[in-house]
Amino acid sequence: MTSLDLWEEGARLEAILGNSTRPAVPTYSFGVPRSKGEAVRQGEATAEDERRRLGIGFGTIADVADIIANQSIWTSASDLPNETSGLFVAHRDVGLAILVNARHARGRRRFSYAHEYAHALLDRERSIDLSRAQNRDDPIEVRANAFAASFLMPKGGISAILRQIDKGGPSRLQGELFSSASDDAVPVEVRPVPGTQRLTYQDAAYIAHHFGVSYPAAVFRLQNLSHITQKEAASLLAQSNTGNSYLHTLGLLDDINGEDGQNANRRELKLQLTRLAIEAYRREEISRGRVMEIARKLDLSGDTLLRLAEAARVPQG
Repeated sequence: MTSLDLWEEGARLEAILGNSTRPAVPTYSFGVPRSKGEAVRQGEATAEDERRRLGIGFGTIADVADIIANQSIWTSASDLPNETSGLFVAHRDVGLAILVNARHARGRRRFSYAHEYAHALLDRERSIDLSRAQNRDDPIEVRANAFAASFLMPKGGISAILRQIDKGGPSRLQGELFSSASDDAVPVEVRPVPGTQRLTYQDAAYIAHHFGVSYPAAVFRLQNLSHITQKEAASLLAQSNTGNSYLHTLGLLDDINGEDGQNANRRELKLQLTRLAIEAYRREEISRGRVMEIARKLDLSGDTLLRLAEAARVPQG
């Protein structure tokens, strides 16, 4: 059973329910960016606006696929060619859908989900967007990457982490202190101990794990926010294996580099369709046989799904 088949099944269930089960996903209109710089600004601004709309603030996103699935978008992972990270589809019959590469590590898939979500928010007039290494310099792709980086690693969240680990501050702090003796201000300058503000592979790995992204994604985000220079970023990238070894030693590497298996790849899509099927059965819009058929398509136990659907009909109170 392909993802398209499941999207079509979901669309049929939504039609039965009057399309009243999911909210409308917003649209952000900028037009095609004229430069990479403009693309980055548009992507970051959209990510900040979307975080505010969703009430996320500067916090980490535990499950980006779940957030997207709750925005009227069919969401799943499937085996795609390795050079393809994901795709976004706007289809007349099934609506909006996102597919990411199940073969990629968990942290990269999270970034791909956010990237494709940007296309859903910004590029809906394009019926399909295929994200591949070959088109990464396309302003539309640059904008989606900027959105993903900002959505998963917000500027305020990065700053908070750096303050927490006492890193990334200025080389000197200048200001004035009020003096009770003179009833005036006294200029002061505080210099951190040399070298204490330098970000290391350990800090980049910590940030990567905190936000659930790959080590390189964390390094590039630090560079884009001017917390490190291009030269420092290159040095940290050269230590990618060391950063991953650090996380592996602490038992944390699988959180971002682990594989989930095919069953987990369609977890969100299964959740979306089972919710619709149970609700349709509760309203007596579909039969027991239809519930069993949907269960087969989702590789679920028909008896179990039917039992759950029957339970939804039990009067409350």
